[in-house]
Amino acid sequence: MSKKNVRDFKYFWEEGQKTAADKIEKAQKIAKHFLEEPFEFIAIRQAFPVNISETNDDVIVEGHLPGFKKGEIKVEVTEDAVHISAHKKRASAQKGRGYYIQEAGSASVSRSFTLPANVDTKKVEAKLEDGILHIKMAKLHPGKKKRRIDIREEE
Repeated sequence: MSKKNVRDFKYFWEEGQKTAADKIEKAQKIAKHFLEEPFEFIAIRQAFPVNISETNDDVIVEGHLPGFKKGEIKVEVTEDAVHISAHKKRASAQKGRGYYIQEAGSASVSRSFTLPANVDTKKVEAKLEDGILHIKMAKLHPGKKKRRIDIREEE
């Protein structure tokens, strides 16, 4: 039995040389796609490493954010979650300097986590030390107070 070739494509070495017109057409397709779907080309927000731990009284989050200043970091806490985001804007280009490539300078990072225990949003402390954000959140402890419940009679 002979094997029938059923490929509906060609490998790049089978296609032969591309002409300049083919290369221009491909570049135009990419440019058109960029103009129609610009958000696909925006850099993806990068994650940063974190450690989440707990003690009997607190939930502790440590986020490694080197290069960010206190004013560039935002922390939002709910009873069961924490959201950390940081945004650094690119410094304006120096006068008289023409950049060939300028990649450094701006960055955005963001992470959200469900906490292992509910926390009291009024008892949260955050500090930035040597590029590490330390967030300490007091746990909500359900009250263990007894309360007597009166039972009513139906009339």
